[in-house]
Amino acid sequence: MIAKTSAKYILLIFFLISLLLSCDDKPTSTNPEDNSESSIIISPEMPPGDTYPESEILDILIYQSHVQLISSSCYSDSSDPNYPEIIFIANNVVKTFAFVWLPENWHNFSNKDKRMIIHLHGHCGIGTKHFCKWCELANERNIAVLSLQYWMGEDEWGDGNPKPDGDYSYYITGPGQTCGWHLNIETDIYPFIDKLMEYYDVHSVMLHGFSMAAATSVIVDYRDKHNRDIIDFTVFNAGHIDSNHYFYQEIESNPDGGPFRNENYFFFLENIDANTYAQQSSTREFLINKGVTDIETVIAEDGGYQHGALLNNEDFLPVRERIISLYDSLTTN
Repeated sequence: MIAKTSAKYILLIFFLISLLLSCDDKPTSTNPEDNSESSIIISPEMPPGDTYPESEILDILIYQSHVQLISSSCYSDSSDPNYPEIIFIANNVVKTFAFVWLPENWHNFSNKDKRMIIHLHGHCGIGTKHFCKWCELANERNIAVLSLQYWMGEDEWGDGNPKPDGDYSYYITGPGQTCGWHLNIETDIYPFIDKLMEYYDVHSVMLHGFSMAAATSVIVDYRDKHNRDIIDFTVFNAGHIDSNHYFYQEIESNPDGGPFRNENYFFFLENIDANTYAQQSSTREFLINKGVTDIETVIAEDGGYQHGALLNNEDFLPVRERIISLYDSLTTN
């Protein structure tokens, strides 16, 4: 009897060991921690670790971001109870931050009311420079605002180590150029934005991309369309996509005749000079031919306007108000 019982225990032990080994042999797991975004960390404090840039560079960018906010018409100082919060975000390669303003009682909003404007700044830009241009209009309609800092301040990682290979901006930056280091659109910017939307439980986005980030916003919108599809309105502000850019080629070769079908866009074009206007107009035409719905197009005709007229010139305040109204109508009807 004892021998039989011992044999049963031995068989049970072998069964458990084989079960554990078979689990270890599985090539993939359904555990969400194995998701490619599981390595992204979001924190109110700067994440520790070996990701770049070093804290000194981030500290400078954060300081400049605060200066931009205080110099705006929105805040007298950071003690303002309505002052936006700062949130850090990092993967295993790079870390950055965003400034976020949430309406009061945001977490009690219904899903349909959890709307956010995401602002992507231009080349070499500080994300909070134009934060208030959207925030002072959005807060009247209880729409949250987030500005992601994607220029990292240096062309090198630190200690003389060059940045990794890859398209770290819309333009591939050449040696010696300033303002060269941007987050990578595919591995950093889009995954970071997607993770932030999850973190804040956002259900609808108006995405605004200025200048170089106009092209980035198109890529982000397209990736979202084939993922969570919560970007309902994209403001393409004074940018263009070259026909030799990888994303242009990807969309051009897409067998789907309308890969941007049902994507709503507002185009703001600058007729500062013939070449600039031709590039922006060509991108607009390309996107419309690929299915984009042109909700409205505004052209800043040459009248002394500089690059960035939509955000920098108060002549275009009615246009910004119109954009917010359009987004509001698209998401409340």
